[in-house]
Amino acid sequence: MPRQKLFLEDAWVARDKITKSEMRRIEKLYVDWADQIEERAKYWQRRGDAFQERYYKELRKQLQDGSRAVSRALQSGIRESMWEVSDSVMKSSAEWMASFGFNYKSVSAAMSTVARREVANIINGRIYDTGWSLSARIWGNNDDLMRTLYEIVGGGYARNESIYEISRELAQYVNPKRARQWNLKMKDGRRIYPKKVDYNAQRLARTLIQHAYQQSVIDASKMNPFVKKVRWIANGSRVCEICADRDGNLYDVDMVPLDHPNGMCVMEPVVDASEDEINERLAAWVHGGMDDEIDDLVGQYGFRYGED
Repeated sequence: MPRQKLFLEDAWVARDKITKSEMRRIEKLYVDWADQIEERAKYWQRRGDAFQERYYKELRKQLQDGSRAVSRALQSGIRESMWEVSDSVMKSSAEWMASFGFNYKSVSAAMSTVARREVANIINGRIYDTGWSLSARIWGNNDDLMRTLYEIVGGGYARNESIYEISRELAQYVNPKRARQWNLKMKDGRRIYPKKVDYNAQRLARTLIQHAYQQSVIDASKMNPFVKKVRWIANGSRVCEICADRDGNLYDVDMVPLDHPNGMCVMEPVVDASEDEINERLAAWVHGGMDDEIDDLVGQYGFRYGED
């Protein structure tokens, strides 16, 4: 027996597609940056000059410029992916309501306005209790990375390596597709343990895209007179204990817990009536029957019923 399609399942599929696309984009940002460092290393190799103080300063400036460009691109790309996933949720919800006779343009416009406000609240950290924001996290991660890169430069300088050798080490460290180096050391000889430089950015993007998806599902549910609860569906290859315990639970639309970092669980609005019951309720309302919930939504958000 085929599985019944989940309500807003197309938005869930869109979230996964958008997330994967953003992961590839982030990886490419670091690969391109590493390529730029590599190209500069080749320039210094052709020069054949020994390490000079002005080269040291030039290398630091190159790293600063490259890191700032990557950070700006990260901030812009993650923000756009959040808008995109939110729009997919609201579009799917508006289409569902239009299937029962609501005017698609009016519903879509109202939902899009609410979604944009809520996504902005996530980006600016208003939904969190820690004063966190997207900008602060990205530039904080950038500062951490730059400290490591400066340590690699300082370590190479202390070992009297050429500017070409140091640049090659930096390029290998920055490139997430390259094998990790285990011989990198700080100026005082302490080992620099390798890690994928794009991990923090990837984790941040996954988390915020998920929160934008989740908050949009909640907002769409609040704007739907036929939805009162949201079902939590555990998802992913390694579901944690918290999400496993939440699997299948129904939450009031105002009480859905926020997914944890790197979470990929699914939120399904639960429609509390059959299609026939929804059509009967709407028919009664259209013909003058009292329905405070529909009246409130129409009055608050400007939903219209029927074609323009």
